[in-house]
Amino acid sequence: MRIRVGTLLFGVGGLAALIGVWRLVDADREPAPVPESASASDVEQVVHVLAAIHAVASRPVVVPEVDRSFGLAAANTANRQLTRPLTGFRDDCSGYVSAVMTEEGLEMDGRVITIYERAVLNDAIHWDLVPIAGDLVFFDDTHDRNNNGLLDDDLTHIGIVLDVEPDGTVVFGHAGLSSGRGVGRLNLFTPGMRDRSDGERVNSILRSPKAWDPPGAVHLAGELFAGFARVDPDLDWTTDP
Repeated sequence: MRIRVGTLLFGVGGLAALIGVWRLVDADREPAPVPESASASDVEQVVHVLAAIHAVASRPVVVPEVDRSFGLAAANTANRQLTRPLTGFRDDCSGYVSAVMTEEGLEMDGRVITIYERAVLNDAIHWDLVPIAGDLVFFDDTHDRNNNGLLDDDLTHIGIVLDVEPDGTVVFGHAGLSSGRGVGRLNLFTPGMRDRSDGERVNSILRSPKAWDPPGAVHLAGELFAGFARVDPDLDWTTDP
């Protein structure tokens, strides 16, 4: 079983984000007085980390500068496909993704695992905290696929990034829900938070809580996140049946 990315992301990706922002912090900031027992290096580290945390929380997220033309077109199609029949495709999460990509001229008709495997072959998998529109997003353990009562179900769900909000919340389209197709939300800066204090949703529930859930079961999109894939339309995205 792969280690779930979502459960480690704040510790690893979050630290990477803090280090990145650390470089943007004003180096001339004067530290507050501290007890003489604290070393200068300890004081400097605490000051920089606290400043970086503040910067992460207060600065708009910048989307990477890449060619976004195909991704934006795919995101627009994904929005439209949320309410249209999926002619010729399964009406589940991977069928929805395949229908969108095929409409954009990129042949695809896989399952979550086979699409992920193709993304690996195409060197397309990434774990950036901020994706771009049109990226694929993968999740683990959204349901007990093998019915063994354990959290060992890798790559059970897939969606398409529709947009990224200024605070880093990823809006994605997906299918296979009890309500059909719809829009989900994912925030990798706060993976364990469902709603902000103002009531705005930042992480959707992707695994419905059950009384028989195994110990340690998690339910939010940020906790179940397994990676993104950047779709290059010039590569082969066909998969084995």
